[in-house]
Amino acid sequence: MIEKLKTIFWFLKKGYTIQIASILKRGRNENTRNESTVWCKANEISINAVFEKLKIPQLSFKDQEKEYFEYALSKEKECPIQMVGRGAIDILYSIVKSHEFKNTLETGVAYGWSSLAILAALPKDGILFSNDMPYPKLNNEDFVGIVVPEKFMSKWKLHRFPDVIGLPKIFKSVSSFDLIHYDSDKSYQGRRWSQPILWDKLNKGGYFISDDINDNIAFKDFCEKIGKKPMIFKYDSKFVGILKKD
Repeated sequence: MIEKLKTIFWFLKKGYTIQIASILKRGRNENTRNESTVWCKANEISINAVFEKLKIPQLSFKDQEKEYFEYALSKEKECPIQMVGRGAIDILYSIVKSHEFKNTLETGVAYGWSSLAILAALPKDGILFSNDMPYPKLNNEDFVGIVVPEKFMSKWKLHRFPDVIGLPKIFKSVSSFDLIHYDSDKSYQGRRWSQPILWDKLNKGGYFISDDINDNIAFKDFCEKIGKKPMIFKYDSKFVGILKKD
């Protein structure tokens, strides 16, 4: 309870009052990690099987973009704030590299590993829109996206708000996307709000990729609601879900 109050106070200081309502609504479905993990394990496939189903080559970001990978490692090492690591960047890189995507979207940036993987794989006229709310109480605002080189800034549109504020701002300039990567508010309430909105903004043939889906049953509930069976694979003891829109 004390930590929740501290978080609410942080949002008040930032002027993000709309986010407080979301925190207060969080209830029983937040404590569903075990149920979600069981579901993920029951539906898990290997990363090789994911690429077979997607019918795309399995590429290594580290091998394909060695210069950018080494640059990102050095910038992460220099960063005085510890944030979330690189995640399943190979799947992001491989999917984007295998398509001529125009507009892509991600929620959650941190160091910017996923941002870099997408940007490096996009065609020349491709754009990545990112939304990232600074971590409450961490003071990491100045270091968000630190691993992304200056070269990519012209096709990277970074917004720094809670999703409930940042996403509507992005949608004012762009109405649909070829790929959406979700890695921000992992609460049940946050996912329940965002998933239907993001799915509606996804183009036919586009990909919706969600990280850490074993945190709660929000992704499971969403898949059942839209009647889609996801591709689920394990990465660093966490589960990632992929949906392709027909």
